[in-house]
Amino acid sequence: MPEKLKDEKWRPDYGPVEFNENVRRTGATVIGAREFLIAYNVNLDTQDIQIANKISGIVRASGVVLVNGKGEKGRVPGLLKYVQAMGVYLKEHNITQVSMNLLNYKVTPPHVAFEEVKKQAEKFGVHVTGSEVVGLIPKEALLAAGRYYSKELSEKQLIAVAVERLGLSQLNKFVPEKKVIEYVLGLD
Repeated sequence: MPEKLKDEKWRPDYGPVEFNENVRRTGATVIGAREFLIAYNVNLDTQDIQIANKISGIVRASGVVLVNGKGEKGRVPGLLKYVQAMGVYLKEHNITQVSMNLLNYKVTPPHVAFEEVKKQAEKFGVHVTGSEVVGLIPKEALLAAGRYYSKELSEKQLIAVAVERLGLSQLNKFVPEKKVIEYVLGLD
């Protein structure tokens, strides 16, 4: 730990940069934070999980692993930063989804992920039919989507546009009062 503290990457955000010898006996506490994670799934009008998996590999930040003619592996980065993705088959709806974790919605907001999955799906001859948020979503993310699809509307109207254009009510009715963090917490 004393050597790590000399590295700028390990510099604490708050407090002195000094090693406390007592940590050898008592341990240390490290806290990290990230942007709010949005669990976001985009629905495809196909039952073919291979298509959903291929689209997932194209869009997720880590991309896909390819093997060349010599058997050497290489990685092709994905199109969307701060996105984890995989294909999922939903038996109860007879569709597949590109299931994503948007790790930083300020870099890759839901509408950007939605539009990219839609673009990739068209290349495979399938269509995006809607999407869903699993859990809660920050109001800011929906407002950004609303502004992408329409301009100069009230907050309520922008959220309604986002819900409609992203197809958020396709599988289950999207109720902003139950899905938007700020509304659930009574912050608005």
